[in-house]
Amino acid sequence: MYDPTDNRGVPVSKGIPHLVQWAAAVGMLMIFGMGFLTVKDADNGHQWPAAKTLRMDLGSWK
Repeated sequence: MYDPTDNRGVPVSKGIPHLVQWAAAVGMLMIFGMGFLTVKDADNGHQWPAAKTLRMDLGSWK
């Protein structure tokens, strides 16, 4: 027979709601997705070796 309370009289938890589990899963996917995009685009717009950066044309300052 199902007893909704344990030996101490405290109600048994129904667990984590499905909406919270879904939101946590989506949040984790977003975190790892943003991390992947950050690593993927980390070298975009950078010059290597650093000696090349001194020869970049920054345009006219007039």
